[in-house]
Amino acid sequence: MEAPGSEERPLDALAVGETLANFISHESAISLRTVGEFTRYFGGQPANVAVYVAKLGGRTAMISKVGTDHFGEYLEEQLARHGVSAEGLSRTGDAATTNAFVTRTVGVPDFQVNRGEDALLSIREVSDELAERARIVHTSASTLSRDPERLAARRAMRLGARLGKLVSLEPSYAPRVWPDREEAWEVIAEVLPYVSVVKPSLEDARRLFDPNLDDAAIEGVCLDVFHDLGTDVVVMTLSGGVVTVSDGSSVERIGPLSRVRVENVTGARDAFWSALLVAHLDGRSWEECVLFAHEVATLTLGVEGHVERMINREALYRRLETPAEQQA
Repeated sequence: MEAPGSEERPLDALAVGETLANFISHESAISLRTVGEFTRYFGGQPANVAVYVAKLGGRTAMISKVGTDHFGEYLEEQLARHGVSAEGLSRTGDAATTNAFVTRTVGVPDFQVNRGEDALLSIREVSDELAERARIVHTSASTLSRDPERLAARRAMRLGARLGKLVSLEPSYAPRVWPDREEAWEVIAEVLPYVSVVKPSLEDARRLFDPNLDDAAIEGVCLDVFHDLGTDVVVMTLSGGVVTVSDGSSVERIGPLSRVRVENVTGARDAFWSALLVAHLDGRSWEECVLFAHEVATLTLGVEGHVERMINREALYRRLETPAEQQA
C-alpha cells in the first residue's frame, strides 16, 4: 500500500488503460490450439509500462478497472508488489476482470484477449489530480479500441496535453482486439494531436497502413503520417535491430543494436517503452534513450512475466558510457 500522504507526491508516469491477468503458455508454441498449460502473470500494455518505470526507480500510478473477482484482487496485489500506486484503480462487479492467453515464443505470439472490466473504464474515473501530478501520461491502442474506455483514454490524453505533460501512445494495432481497421485508424488519428511520442514497429505500421509495402516505403509512410497528424516524435523499430527517431525535421537511425538470445518476447516491448520514457525524463539524447531502452529490454528476454528486482538505471547509464574495450 502507498504510504500516508503519497497521494500528494509527484508522479513520473501515469498509465491509463488495460490491466489484465496474462496466461502465458509453459511451452513454446505457434498457436494456442496446441497449448495445454499456462502460468498466470500480471499484464496489460499500460500496466506493464507503469511497472517498469517503477522498477527503474520512478513513481507511477495506474488508472484502470478490474472486477471484484479473484483476478481483480490478484492484479491489485501485483500493482502494489511492483511499486505502482493503485489509487486510480477501480473495482466493480459489472464484469469479470480482463484476461488474456498468450503463447510463449521468440516471434510474434498467438493470443486471445477476453475483454471485461477494463473496457468499462469511464471518463469520470480519469482523475484530474493524478494527471496534474504526472510528468508522463501513457496509454495504448488497445485501450482506445472500445467505449467507454476509449473516451476515458482520450480524456486523459487531452488533459495531459493541455497540462503540458509528455503524452505517449503505444500504437500496436491488433485486428483480434479491434476488428475494424478503418475505425481503428480514425480513432488513433483523432488523438495524435495530443501525442508527444509514438513508437510503432514495422509490423504495427503494416497493420495500420499497407501490408504490401517494403520496409523503406512503410517507414516513410509511417513517419510522414504520424507527424502530419500532430505527433512530435516518432520512434520506429525496424528490421535488423535498427531504430529510427524522427522529430519531424530530422531523422536519425540508431543501430544495428546488439543481438541477444531471446527466450520469450512477452513484455520486452513494454520494458523498452518504459526505459525510453525514463531516459527522456532524465534529459538523455534520443540515441542514448534508445540504447538504454535496448539494455533494459534485454533483461526481460530470458524471463517469463516481469523482472522481479529493481533495475539500477544509473549503473546502466555508466555501462553505456564506458567504452566496449574497458567493459571487456
